[in-house]
Amino acid sequence: MSKRLITMLLIVSLAFNLAVLSSIIWLHYRLPHPPHHTGSYERPRLPEHIKSMPMDKELGDMRREYDEYRIRFMRKLALEDYSEQNLIAIIDSSLAAQHKLEEALGTRLINLRKQMSAEEAFEYFNARADIMEQRMLKIENYKYRRTNYEKNTGDKPDYRDERRRPDGPKSR
Repeated sequence: MSKRLITMLLIVSLAFNLAVLSSIIWLHYRLPHPPHHTGSYERPRLPEHIKSMPMDKELGDMRREYDEYRIRFMRKLALEDYSEQNLIAIIDSSLAAQHKLEEALGTRLINLRKQMSAEEAFEYFNARADIMEQRMLKIENYKYRRTNYEKNTGDKPDYRDERRRPDGPKSR
């Protein structure tokens, strides 16, 4: 190849690379950036004198037992020849395990409260309550946006094949 052709190819290549690079930079500054999510739920910190308190191993065991009942229930539901009486028995066992777990968690929180000053308790438990409220509002907001979207667009899920389709004549 001639020197002149190589020089022209180099110039065209540089121009193309410069155009791609400048369009990327332009799009980066031109397009809006997604909002930063500040709703990450950071657990409130326990006071220093309580942090060293050992975790209750029984709570973990109770949680595993409750989860095992839930898994067993789902596995039994998946069977072709399920027994409704067995399912109800598993539900009752699951409720008993959940009640035992909730009671133990509540007792642990009461014991934590006994070791805190009024100011520490106010700060810690209000922060936990705020996080719980934020979660509830997030779920409610999602439900509201979803139903509002479906109402405005008619784009509802087709429960037969789990795809979203607009209302209108069905092709089946």
